[in-house]
Amino acid sequence: MIRAASKLACLAVLAMQASSQESAYVGAAACGGCHPRQFESQSASGHAQTLHRPEEHPLHEHFQPRRPLRLEPRYRFVYSLGAEGLHVSADDGEYLLDLPLEWAFGAGAHGVTFVSQSDERNYVEHRFSFYARANGLAVTTGHESLRPETLHQAVGLAYPAAAEGIGRCFACHSTGGVSFGRRGEVNVRERGVQCETCHGPGADHIAAIAVEDRTGARLAINNPKRLSPSELNEFCGACHRRPKTPSADFDYREAWNVRHQPPYLARSRCFIEGADLSCLSCHDPHEDIRRENAAYYRKKCLNCHLDGGPEPASACGPAARADCVECHMPAVSVGDHLAFRNHWIGVYGEFDKTIPSR
Repeated sequence: MIRAASKLACLAVLAMQASSQESAYVGAAACGGCHPRQFESQSASGHAQTLHRPEEHPLHEHFQPRRPLRLEPRYRFVYSLGAEGLHVSADDGEYLLDLPLEWAFGAGAHGVTFVSQSDERNYVEHRFSFYARANGLAVTTGHESLRPETLHQAVGLAYPAAAEGIGRCFACHSTGGVSFGRRGEVNVRERGVQCETCHGPGADHIAAIAVEDRTGARLAINNPKRLSPSELNEFCGACHRRPKTPSADFDYREAWNVRHQPPYLARSRCFIEGADLSCLSCHDPHEDIRRENAAYYRKKCLNCHLDGGPEPASACGPAARADCVECHMPAVSVGDHLAFRNHWIGVYGEFDKTIPSR
């Protein structure tokens, strides 16, 4: 435990560091000075690992296939990892194009997608991504139906170097704002989803603590826990997505859309009928998702269903052995290498895993 005197000294240093920066963002390490437990846990979470340079990614050894990858009818891709980082050489039998893989999006639990700047106006989402299920590279989801006519098109999908282009991807995979330089180069303040993504800039908070202004410190920082379930749905949905309109342009039967958890959760009977249910009911944002821990999530369900709420149906079997999530939030496959957990909590039939029967 940090003693009071040393803690105040630490805060004073952090306050000076914060004031010397042009922005009110101070970085996760500054937050860790006073919140070491949350900082250590969150730094190891998938959220914090969502943006890397490919050669620095914990899974980088899997990003270099031993054999060339091929895309019909004539394209070939060779990946190499050297002193200058990860590169892909693409050829069509006539021309050769070499491009560095500059950014790796994703912690890797599902997959990792690569992005590079192709010129001053464009970035490219690469044709091949890493998938945990495949333990290697395969065609990026969403690219399967594309039929490239040129070598440049074969390399990947182009996005403009702008806030409403590739900037939207960087904004949800980094912390503290995204900007582009004169040559289109992207600038991110902090890689990954860190403390200030959810809590907002920390400079004023640190300064208030340094002068022992507890009220000012509390008001100077965002705490998503204060939000209502609906507000939290919107808050997390800023990156985990929500439909632009309640239903008009969002197809709940489209398997790919299951990855947008908030709109599906909002249609759950648990949510609609007034249960105090939100993303934070099951997920601690300072920890990684406990994907293989059925007992952990079963306890979350039973907190409501055995405490005044409707009891589990007899078909569920003994509560001590039930895997609530596997039945009531089934995994929906998206192609050969991806599956997302459906957050529309309900009773599902044998075949349709996108919309519950009741």
